[in-house]
Amino acid sequence: MEMESLFVELRPQYLERILAIERQVFSQPWTERDFSCIFQEEQALSLGLKAADRLVAYGMGHIDRTEFHLANLAVDQGHRNKGYAGRLVEELLVRARARGCTWCGLEVRISNGTAVQFYQESGFRQVGIRPRYYLRPRENALIMRRELAVNVQ
Repeated sequence: MEMESLFVELRPQYLERILAIERQVFSQPWTERDFSCIFQEEQALSLGLKAADRLVAYGMGHIDRTEFHLANLAVDQGHRNKGYAGRLVEELLVRARARGCTWCGLEVRISNGTAVQFYQESGFRQVGIRPRYYLRPRENALIMRRELAVNVQ
């Protein structure tokens, strides 16, 4: 049974926990400054998911006219395979649509088969490749997009 969870708007008070998850999950983690900039950006969407009163997942990105760019999505390793990533992505897309977005785009490491499969199952399709996008290790990114229907669920 899935533990009860709650969406929260990300604010600086979550920064320490976000950084802990970020360092646990990514070989090229965002910095404190990266997150601080997103918190201040008017066109950003930043959402977290709490379970048992602890932040266990977060997602964030930017709105550029009619496209939401999902820039970062992470789930604490101890809370994987509980549906948190899917719930978080869908809620971000609902909120992006409410702000006028009709598309969502993202990049994902070509070698991250689990993430690629997750995004495909979430309705994203590969539309291109960004050569040498990632630095540690040096690797290409898949560019994926999803249309945001009026009735995103």
